[in-house]
Amino acid sequence: MEPSVFINSAMRKRFRLLGICGLSLLLSSCVEDKESKARIVELEDELIYTEEKLADAQDELDNFSEIESELEATRTKVEALEELEKAKQELEEAKSGLEEELKKVKEDFDAYQKKYEAKVRREAEGEAIASITVAGKELKNVVLRHVGESEVKLSHESGFATISAENAPSDWKERFFLRTPEESAAREAAFLADLNREQEAGSEEEAEPTRRLSDYQKRRLEQEAQREAMEKVNEIVEPAVVLIKGDSGTGTGFFAREGITTYLYTAAHVLDRNTGLVIEDVTGRQWKDFGDLEVAEGLDLVRIPVTVEVANVLEIRSPEEEDLVSGEFVAAFGNADGAGVITKNEGRVRGVGPETLEVTSGVVRGDSGGPVVLSDGTVVALITHLLEGRDDVWAETTPSARVRRFACRLDRKIQWKKASLGSFITAQTKIDSYDRVTRLMFALASLRPTTKGLLVDSRVGSGGDTVMDILEDNQEKRVVRELLEMNNSLQARKTNMSERDLRKDFRSYYESLYHSAQKQRLEVRDVSPYHEAEVKASFEWRADALEAMKEAIDNLRE
Repeated sequence: MEPSVFINSAMRKRFRLLGICGLSLLLSSCVEDKESKARIVELEDELIYTEEKLADAQDELDNFSEIESELEATRTKVEALEELEKAKQELEEAKSGLEEELKKVKEDFDAYQKKYEAKVRREAEGEAIASITVAGKELKNVVLRHVGESEVKLSHESGFATISAENAPSDWKERFFLRTPEESAAREAAFLADLNREQEAGSEEEAEPTRRLSDYQKRRLEQEAQREAMEKVNEIVEPAVVLIKGDSGTGTGFFAREGITTYLYTAAHVLDRNTGLVIEDVTGRQWKDFGDLEVAEGLDLVRIPVTVEVANVLEIRSPEEEDLVSGEFVAAFGNADGAGVITKNEGRVRGVGPETLEVTSGVVRGDSGGPVVLSDGTVVALITHLLEGRDDVWAETTPSARVRRFACRLDRKIQWKKASLGSFITAQTKIDSYDRVTRLMFALASLRPTTKGLLVDSRVGSGGDTVMDILEDNQEKRVVRELLEMNNSLQARKTNMSERDLRKDFRSYYESLYHSAQKQRLEVRDVSPYHEAEVKASFEWRADALEAMKEAIDNLRE
């Protein structure tokens, strides 16, 4: 018998027996009690209520078997789900294993690809090419010296060049797998992202909101970052800086690249008249392999292409970068006082002009030609000159009362003109020699010969030199020596000459010098842009001297 049926029957019999007994007792004890009738009615109502509850209980018991069946079905489903979960875990473990294998395969392939690319580049080294055109420049008798991922170093008939991936011919980019540093970084980042994309997807976290900074706080953070970077810039710059010394003075230079060519940059006045040049880096290596000098138009700036490979080369700030502003941190490197060591002077940009920067770095003599760099090590200017502080009342308590330091900007378009290094070094000597004759002509033109001699103590022009100073400076000229001998004889009264003969002799000297000066030439084509203004002034001064000399000769004829 079902448990539910047994319980139901027993309970029903018990309740009925209790009901009958109760009712009998009430009837027997309350037959004569009228009040008990009401109690009987209440008990009957309770009995009816109890039977209803029993009916409800019966219904619930009837549903028990159905619930029990559903429970069994649910238990079966749970067991099935557990089996599925187990299968899922096994699949995930298999997937993880496959992903690790795939990652290893990708890493192996990437390593193989890099080795293959390196092998291709290495095998190309030493290859000879008749000619190539790079960045609009034709290079002949080319030999590939080193092929890297981002650049190709080669020699050619005019020297040595470095070709970046950006400037390389398109077939070289494909053949040698050339990439710019940005392309290499992007390629590596994409490779790492591909390897770790699942891990990165599962570990994303919400970024904490950043605190908003004021403009002042931003400037302070930028300045701190620049200071920290400036402390590390030495190791970038110092190996690329050289000491320049010669018979007339010392200075500084540095190696930097423009396009495919590496140049030695320095100030023009460092090389001017400076024969016996020795160019030496901090390791003691002397550099001698250079091409033709290039002189900047209108600037105290020159550069010389280097025809051998240079390991340490600086980058010049592009003209396309944002313009500099006062206050930026800079560092100037140079051969201070010609002491033979590279020193670093930190400072700031004090003023900005289209061609010039004023800096607060404490540069001195010997630093000329050295680089002025930003906190990232890029060159922005080249040290050129100082201005002594003014001591007038207008400059008192102003920055102009102190020494001011200037540098030629390199982050702009510069026009270059080729010149022979030897011609450049000796150009000023030629100009000085030309001007000495001009000065002599002015000196003689100012004289008025007398039978007592010449008034050689009179001063010529605004330079403060006397006529005698100028004559003694030109004693190597025969006409000057003879003139001085005649003057000494006249003053010692060893020679008696009529004024007519005196004027005739002097006119002969003047005419000799005049014709010699007319024949003297100063070839403009031998002069660089650095000297052009001075040459022009020398020509104008010579024309005035010839005119004054001609007038003096005419006066001696009267």
